[in-house]
Amino acid sequence: MNNIFKISILQLILLLGLSCNVFAQNEHGRQIIGKKFFEAQLIEIKNHLNLSEQTEVKVEAILRNYYMELESARNMQFHGKRIKLDSLTDATAEMMILDQINSGKKYLQIREKYYYELKKIVSPIDIYEIFKIEQDVNRRLMMEYTKRKSENINH
Repeated sequence: MNNIFKISILQLILLLGLSCNVFAQNEHGRQIIGKKFFEAQLIEIKNHLNLSEQTEVKVEAILRNYYMELESARNMQFHGKRIKLDSLTDATAEMMILDQINSGKKYLQIREKYYYELKKIVSPIDIYEIFKIEQDVNRRLMMEYTKRKSENINH
């Protein structure tokens, strides 16, 4: 049963990826894709954890706020074009590095904040599973993205 569930979630993610390929070209498209992948994560979390319906609704509300706050932090991140190393100045490099460090800190603060929100409702083991599912889905998506990118380059 668990393998069937994993296969169905993977198929859902792949279908979302196929339908969203065109949208990925701009910021708005990235947000649409992000929301669809978040919905796929929610489905996997709901199916993986044995939560009551009432607890599930509360967890979903918290996770939606978590996602929105993470997206807001991502949107505030430095969105400069990729700069070739030979044209990179020390000042620009420093700005980019500090921006990455600050973004990482912000992500950790958001994650910690929502850990304590979730802890009011579910056990730390369940929270661990939620964060693990989030990482697993993101890893699978990056693998699929890398695969498609290399296929597009080769064609």
